[in-house]
Amino acid sequence: TASAREDVEATDDTPLVVGLTGKYPPFNFTDSSGALVGFDVEFARALCDELERPCAFRILPWDGILAALLAGRLDVIVGSMAITEARAREVTFSPPYYESGAQLFVRSKDAEPTAPGFRVGVTLGTTYEQQLRTSLPDAQVVTYKGDVEVVQDVQAGRLDGMVTDALVGAWLIREKGLGLEPHGEPLFVEHLGIPTAPDNAELWRQVGAAVTRLRAAPE
Repeated sequence: TASAREDVEATDDTPLVVGLTGKYPPFNFTDSSGALVGFDVEFARALCDELERPCAFRILPWDGILAALLAGRLDVIVGSMAITEARAREVTFSPPYYESGAQLFVRSKDAEPTAPGFRVGVTLGTTYEQQLRTSLPDAQVVTYKGDVEVVQDVQAGRLDGMVTDALVGAWLIREKGLGLEPHGEPLFVEHLGIPTAPDNAELWRQVGAAVTRLRAAPE
């Protein structure tokens, strides 16, 4: 069968193969009926409409999603991926489709994240993980496949805190009653883009133009 990358040259009826984890609420996750929902999913569908192609979603672990793109199993990733210098050496990014920041959330306002033994959860392979190891060198950084698993261990009392997107954390606290609160200022601000494989310049051009049009559209 043709790879996702090869499919780009096919007709407009060929689906755009979109990768995401499905474990990053409220941006992309499965609801109680098993449907894939969230801002990333809605944006991906709007992107497909702009490109006049149907969407085909593929759920993959975060730590393997770039490899899947480079192997031709995906056309794009619409999964809240931060644009970084390291990633930009491997893939080509669209302009940002939104901006946000990384935030440390803790179980108690009296928490001491700099103290040895502080257990903090984070998704493996994210920019948050890299920042955590620098900012909290004495903390015990525990990595997971996605935020869903991090939240489970927070609720079970196995973690003292977690690092995730500031908007994600606020949503988890409000909608899921997660017993955390933000600690200090955001660790950094991120620009989130849509990567394509570096040998697919035409798709990169099309996606970039579509993102620009969508961001310019009135609310």
